[in-house]
Amino acid sequence: FRYHIQLHLDAFPHTRLCISCENKSGPHVAVYDWAVKEMHCAARRDGICGNSDGSETLRAFGVAPAVFELFAAYPYLKEVGWWYGRDNSGNKNMGYKLEDCVERGKPSYIDLSRGGKTGEQLLDEEPELVRRLANRMGYHFVLETARFMPDLRIGTPIEVRITVANRGVAPIYIPCVPALALLDADGRPVAVHPVPEVDPHRWMPDETTEAVLQGRFDDVPPGRYRLAVGLLADAEAEKPAVRFAVEETTDEGWCLLGTVTLASGK
Repeated sequence: FRYHIQLHLDAFPHTRLCISCENKSGPHVAVYDWAVKEMHCAARRDGICGNSDGSETLRAFGVAPAVFELFAAYPYLKEVGWWYGRDNSGNKNMGYKLEDCVERGKPSYIDLSRGGKTGEQLLDEEPELVRRLANRMGYHFVLETARFMPDLRIGTPIEVRITVANRGVAPIYIPCVPALALLDADGRPVAVHPVPEVDPHRWMPDETTEAVLQGRFDDVPPGRYRLAVGLLADAEAEKPAVRFAVEETTDEGWCLLGTVTLASGK
């Protein structure tokens, strides 16, 4: 089994492999641990709410994403009682509430009742649950505070002290670089300064992190600008790939902090 996984790792070196992890007592536990913890494969479990409580994917926490797939479509899970954390036939080893599974397994991705019409039914009947879990699964960065000096001279670094709460169940696993930006009155970037010294991958779930972002904007003309922060896919990107969970956000994903005035440095 390990050789089989290694064949895929060698064939697709630039693509993250996703491994389906069985119960902890299964015969391939050591291989699952090696694939996830050493080779950084994502961990997947497809028996959620049925014969799995989600704990099999916890081995990936902090290393790689966890992926949940329900045991069966939403209507069937309700019919047999598993959706409610019980088994109508009295089997104590079947039936786990999805929300409890999420807290145990820390998934970044969850399927929606196998999609199709049953997915629509789940959305119609459980809108609050879907909303809560959409904000809880994976990372969920909430920008709580941002402090900066509103009046500066060109040539002086802009320093922004931010407080970010990760209200998800997992850290972020995709590439992510913070950046400061100066926007014009229409919200278009005039200048962008990546801040790779600050690492959002360290913003852990259910924790609040303080960070200092510094940027120099020596080549912009004096004037008033809208100061913004964003999370780029890499230091060369021109617009954010990841959004903060705040309302004051531009269409491109820049989180608006306020106005700064830059005077001539001379």
